Amino acid sequence: MFSASSRSKVFNSPLLLILLVVASLSVRAVMAGRFIALRQQAGTLFYGNEPGHIAAHLAKGEGFASPYAWTPVAPTAQQPPLYPLLLAIIFKVFGVLSLRSLQVIVWLNAVAGAAASLLIYWVGRRYVSAHVGFLAAWIWALSPAIAATDVFISNYAIATLLVLLWLLVVPELPASSKAWVLLGLAAGLAMLLNSMLVILYPASYGWLIRKKRCAVVALTTTFLVMALWMARNYFALGHVYPLLRDNFGLELYIGNHAEINDSQPVCAWRLCAGTYSYVNVYDGLVEMGEVRFFQKRTRDAIAYIRARPGKFLQRSAKRFAAFWLAPYPWFYLPVTLLAWLEARQTPGPPGIFLVVMFAAYPMAFYVTQIAWVTSYRHPIEPLLLVFAGAFLRRYALRLGRLRLRARAATAAGSEDFAEGRHGLSFAHFGRII
Repeated sequence: MFSASSRSKVFNSPLLLILLVVASLSVRAVMAGRFIALRQQAGTLFYGNEPGHIAAHLAKGEGFASPYAWTPVAPTAQQPPLYPLLLAIIFKVFGVLSLRSLQVIVWLNAVAGAAASLLIYWVGRRYVSAHVGFLAAWIWALSPAIAATDVFISNYAIATLLVLLWLLVVPELPASSKAWVLLGLAAGLAMLLNSMLVILYPASYGWLIRKKRCAVVALTTTFLVMALWMARNYFALGHVYPLLRDNFGLELYIGNHAEINDSQPVCAWRLCAGTYSYVNVYDGLVEMGEVRFFQKRTRDAIAYIRARPGKFLQRSAKRFAAFWLAPYPWFYLPVTLLAWLEARQTPGPPGIFLVVMFAAYPMAFYVTQIAWVTSYRHPIEPLLLVFAGAFLRRYALRLGRLRLRARAATAAGSEDFAEGRHGLSFAHFGRII
């Protein structure tokens, strides 16, 4: 049997961590090859990819414009700016909407996903144990669904890295104004990448409240970064969008309108069948323009929800189930339940972080649509894996202690029995002498 120190050395072995990253990257390389091949077979490498089309306009010098291929060039706020800007830089170097650019983008996401496996190990070791971090990291590395999600043309692989880095950096940040300005700057850029990451601040309340002045510095810096993009949207589109993008109403309509076919399996998993539809969704966009069209879709969705509240609740319940269980309910049901139970038992700031992330992050997806459910769940999936493992470890340790007590009680009983056969226990003997 290995001692605890020996096992710790094994799990912290640099060779095993290198093997973890290599295995993770290898699985993603396979998925990247398949994804690129499918795009080539389709004949349209960036079909339906809004960040890609915005990036193409940026690379051509046409500004941050037109996320849809069939619309005229016009300013847009359909996406936050950072990921399209990254794609535009790649387009500048490797060609606009070219196969070489697609390969670079997909491989960049694959590398981000592989790096996440190493960060998952460090988060697990930091908050639970090296054993749990190691197991969670290997599940992340080898899961086909997670690897496939990483290589999609989206910001979610990078956003997941940022959530993990946040967990490693924020609790240990020194009370230095410079450090917290840099944190605020990084947080602002993270929200310009994926506006849902705004939830990181309230989730970190337990850590931030201990350093109030530093937290104010970080929040102010983050707001200034976000304000630059909100100002751009105001001057370009005539509106300020606090969520940094203007398409929430469209997403709400995609998941809540009369033309949704409840029996049509529009999703790869039956869990989300009948919860959204893209049929005729964009009718009128060219004629009305983005701002007016998205406003109309917002009104249409709200009117439908008010007229059919029962259907809205039914679809939202299905979206809730799909968010947590797709694509493998047999795996994600126990993982989700264990992670939630552990979140409720985890004391202090880490517990607050988990509860807020699990409760608040998915809410927008429950009411809108979940066409890409594994992508939407991606930034919090490492938390599910690590803290489901933490729950199992907690009860394994508890069970181990119970067994030790049972063995000790059995041994003590055997001694009493042996003493009793001779008519005296050690206690009786002590009284006699």
